Amino acid sequence: MSMFDWVTLDNGRACFSGGGPCWDGKVRNVFALDLGDGDIRFGEFATKYNDDQQHFNVEIKNFGYDNKYDVGAPDGRLAYSSISIEKIRALICDLIVNGVPGEGKPFPLHKPERFLGGVEFSDGWVVEA
Repeated sequence: MSMFDWVTLDNGRACFSGGGPCWDGKVRNVFALDLGDGDIRFGEFATKYNDDQQHFNVEIKNFGYDNKYDVGAPDGRLAYSSISIEKIRALICDLIVNGVPGEGKPFPLHKPERFLGGVEFSDGWVVEA
């Protein structure tokens, strides 16, 4: 299994989609969730370093895009109910913390000795219906 394959977790399917230029040309770390019935949505994660600049948690910047190249755009995200948001949050945490077995994880998670295991969500990371 490679780090960009879909993984089946306890609460759904998810994958890391790699880093690449998005709507504004910026390189972003992208993940994808399969919300069921072929409903694939994309979001962005980033490193959030502690004061020592060595250890980090992961911050979820945004989620809800139907195309990985649109990630980070100010418009174009779907809105979700509070129940759906909790399921999405749990699936994201499962991917980040338990995600890819075997052959490692994508940046920045390939340094497990520096990853503190936390997943934080930015204000406005998802649009609530």
